[in-house]
Amino acid sequence: MAIAISPHYRDTDFPSTWSLDQKIQIFEDRIQGWQLDIAQLCGDSSPHAGFAVLSIVFSYFEMIAKFQDGYIKNDRSKTYFKKGLYNVFQNISNTTPGMREKLLNKLYEDVRCGLYHAGRTGPNIELSGNFSFPIAFISPPDKVQINPHRLVPALVQHFKSYILQLRVVTNIDLRQNFETRFDAPI
Repeated sequence: MAIAISPHYRDTDFPSTWSLDQKIQIFEDRIQGWQLDIAQLCGDSSPHAGFAVLSIVFSYFEMIAKFQDGYIKNDRSKTYFKKGLYNVFQNISNTTPGMREKLLNKLYEDVRCGLYHAGRTGPNIELSGNFSFPIAFISPPDKVQINPHRLVPALVQHFKSYILQLRVVTNIDLRQNFETRFDAPI
């Protein structure tokens, strides 16, 4: 019996040993089809889907940073979450180091950990489909505003860029790091 390895592929679609390009193809289909597309559908189907969308996509930041680095251990979640967020939203570098750390910590602790460990966000986290940006930080009073409906397209754009970089055969380190993480046991 064939087993789904992604939305569009079964284990029988590939030989028993996958090439690097096949791994990239499967990974792309998994993340796009099982996370980003579902988050987009969820967000499009209800104006009250914000928390569900965040629950689906907030794992993206840590995951993508670990793939980029080829990191195979299950620790350093906060470090890799911040690194991934910073990679996706490079304009964070335009803030002062103190503001940047406050934002990254607030997103990690009050959104990521809040949703994953308590089923809710912490204080001063505002979700709205009316914000014209995916994520913003207002300090004082150290408030984060998130538009889940704009966040998903930003992640889709980042993911497409990452996949394009992986397909460039001269990106040896990036491809090797990806394969190391892809092949690692969970």
